Amino acid sequence: MKFRATAVVLAILATGCATSKDPAPAPLAPSAAPPIQPQAEAPKPVASIADSQPIARINGKDISKADLVQPLIDTYGLNMLLNLVQLELAKQDAANAHVTVTPEDIAHERELMLNRLFNSPKKEDSERLLDQFLSQKGMKKQEFDLVVEQQAYLHKIATPMVEKQITDDKVQEAFRSLYGETVHVRHIECGSLQDIAEAKRRLAAGEPFEQVAKEMSQNANTAPLGGDLPPFSRQAANYPQAFKDAAFNLKVGEVSDPIANAHSFHLIKMVERIPPKAVKFEDVKDSVRADLVERLSQVTIQQLRAQLSAQVLQTIQILDPTLKKQFMDRLTQQQTKIKDPVEMRKEMERERNMNAPATQAAPDLVPAPAAAPAATNPAPAK
Repeated sequence: MKFRATAVVLAILATGCATSKDPAPAPLAPSAAPPIQPQAEAPKPVASIADSQPIARINGKDISKADLVQPLIDTYGLNMLLNLVQLELAKQDAANAHVTVTPEDIAHERELMLNRLFNSPKKEDSERLLDQFLSQKGMKKQEFDLVVEQQAYLHKIATPMVEKQITDDKVQEAFRSLYGETVHVRHIECGSLQDIAEAKRRLAAGEPFEQVAKEMSQNANTAPLGGDLPPFSRQAANYPQAFKDAAFNLKVGEVSDPIANAHSFHLIKMVERIPPKAVKFEDVKDSVRADLVERLSQVTIQQLRAQLSAQVLQTIQILDPTLKKQFMDRLTQQQTKIKDPVEMRKEMERERNMNAPATQAAPDLVPAPAAAPAATNPAPAK
């Protein structure tokens, strides 16, 4: 459905920031939705003289702005309205925080988003890929630009909030994570011990680890890569502690015993141990701090968006009858989805797996949070 397209974008953006650990915004978060309250009927607005002026003519027949507006409202109205409302709330919050957002800030935020989406060094390539992406998702560039502007305001609000929380100890920990010893491993993820036993049997029979991972691993991101994972450190935040402990205890070429994690089991093979980088903390501490601020800012931005979502649901009054009906229908759909969290998670995983770049895939080691998909805004993937 068209209104879900923007949810896909932010799901990708959320995962693309810095080290791809953080996630993305959602204006109509069902978890924040109060019971649906009927809105009082409002009189239909009277068309202005300007609306009745012709904007086109065909064979002597005038087409007015009013003729054009209603089909646009029917097709794109609610998505655009909710984005505009959330942008207005973000502007109000920025004013209360004495934060100023300039056109340069918005342009910079757009560049960041394109880098997260496509990681292309050429601007013209990013714009071309964006056009293709939005076309595939049934979105308009104007809607994307509204999300960019929202993100710019929230970014400017979040950054000073995060900077106050960054201590020297946290910077030191981030330095060890970035420049300390790392390991490069492959893994096979299975949903049961029976499948793990079958994978071990095949490995014992001499089948290559990569082949067994491709054919048996249930991780849609890493299975096509033969279970290959990017190198990670002991401080990596997106790996469970048991997984990290097992990996760092392996010798090169060795395969671990089964590692249990939530609803899955893993076999890990050590590919190589990578020594710490010869970098002095004093030489890079400023860049490490900046990277840490950016990553934590993205987490804060998601919290701010959740707050905006709740504000929209609590305070919005939709006067146009068509938009009001669309809004109430969407709330009903979302509240229905809350009753089926299993299906909701499956849908989120399908979107994440569909949009995660295979070359930068991260392991699906931690279960996805029980949050509903966004109604109007893009964020990301994992």
